[in-house]
Amino acid sequence: MARDPSEIKRVTDAIAAEAAALERAAKAQEKMNAAKDQGSDSYKKAKQDYDDATAAAKKYGKEIDNIRGKAAEAGDAVTTFGAAIASMSQEVTRNIDMVAGTSITNLTSGMAGLLGEIAKYNVALADMQTESRRATGFQQRYNREFFQLKGIFQAMGIPMANLQKAQLALNKEFGAFDFLSGNARLNLTTLVGHFGELGAEVGTTAKAMDLMMFSFHKSYQSANVALAEMQEFRKEVGLGMEQLLQNFNQMAPALARFGNAGKEVFKDLQRFSRQFNVEIKSAFDIQDQLDTYRGASEIVGKLQAQFGMSLNAVELMRQHDPRKRLEMVQNEFFRQGLTMESIGYRGRQMIAEIFTKGDVDAAQRIFRRGMDLRAAQEDVGRADDMGAKGFGKRSDEMTVLSESLMDGLQRIFNGHEAILDVQLAS
Repeated sequence: MARDPSEIKRVTDAIAAEAAALERAAKAQEKMNAAKDQGSDSYKKAKQDYDDATAAAKKYGKEIDNIRGKAAEAGDAVTTFGAAIASMSQEVTRNIDMVAGTSITNLTSGMAGLLGEIAKYNVALADMQTESRRATGFQQRYNREFFQLKGIFQAMGIPMANLQKAQLALNKEFGAFDFLSGNARLNLTTLVGHFGELGAEVGTTAKAMDLMMFSFHKSYQSANVALAEMQEFRKEVGLGMEQLLQNFNQMAPALARFGNAGKEVFKDLQRFSRQFNVEIKSAFDIQDQLDTYRGASEIVGKLQAQFGMSLNAVELMRQHDPRKRLEMVQNEFFRQGLTMESIGYRGRQMIAEIFTKGDVDAAQRIFRRGMDLRAAQEDVGRADDMGAKGFGKRSDEMTVLSESLMDGLQRIFNGHEAILDVQLAS
């Protein structure tokens, strides 16, 4: 089934917009409650904000439903295509099967081949439903939502096995998933699937959502918006989505103390890590030493005693941006006319002991001019091309084509029950 990048972008944008509108509505509700005792004018303003945000959320919700409906309608077109598949030469279909691991050749082998492939497809679907019940404990919820999402995932070029993986990962890794509304679960599963197309493992994305919500004390809507924003941030720092989310998952528990601001602290650390080519954990450890007056005073005192550097511990402690904090130390290092080469073997050991917990390699990387992040930002502001020339795997597209054909052929034979009747009668 061909991808439509504009439709994919529409649904992901609509999901993010709906979440943002719901977040605004929640904040407006809080203001309404607080304004009840403050007079009619403030209450009216809060009520208007609430009504506007709620209307916007409904608008985007309808847009998402419309796109899902179009995906289902597109499946009807596959029926006609499936009816014509038998006219394809076996040489052509064998080549497709060899590349994609599909079984389209069997569809050109007459009624027996058609029925056999559809029966195999139905068995695979039934097994997936059983696996979902066993893994989640829900009799129908995940299977119902699986079929609600199947069309939109096909439109994105994502096989049904990957849809199920997204559902099960959210059930396992995101503790609040089963407590969300049905629409929220559908939207989040779609976002996880989209991130999968960008290269992120579904379990990594689901865990990131859990940490974003609970470690940083965010509402679901706010956490969803923050997670969606990672699409653009990965372009800013020039990292793959999987690596970026792995870094986030590694650091989020340590950044929980920053509360709702934890996401921005992570971004500062990731920029620092990328600019100076150090592991993000090393970047955090370096900055963490300067986060208290005692730690900052010890480091400033040692740098002054050993290298004559004049720094202010209070100013270092108050500066929260890791890059600006480091610039203060770097500028003083360079102002003294020092380089890592000029301070010699002992000097490099000493500055590493003071500033990077003995890691000379990290010190060498930090006490030099950082790389210009703009060189990694070629894709900033550019929409992701999720078509065949973009991130999607050609083999996945062929698998989706095969699954779409099966869906169409099932409609021709009036569903699974009719197929069983034919097989029993033969």
